[in-house]
Amino acid sequence: MVSRVEIRLDEECRQRLDDIVEEQDASISEVLRGLIDDAWEALMVERRLQLVREMAGLQGEVPDDPQDLFRELESRFESDSLP
Repeated sequence: MVSRVEIRLDEECRQRLDDIVEEQDASISEVLRGLIDDAWEALMVERRLQLVREMAGLQGEVPDDPQDLFRELESRFESDSLP
């Protein structure tokens, strides 16, 4: 499903967007979707790093079996959702 979003940009921001659109030879929608995807990936990387920092500070045991560790990590962090 596709939904429409209206955003308001000042002249400087709009000019920057137009420059990106021209440079990438893409539509405004394509550029904005790409920027959203990039921001999402950066957010997920930061969350994973935070999880690693938290785990490094834990005093508990780390499972020997990589699959057990993977399941434990997945249960604490789901990449498809935000808290």
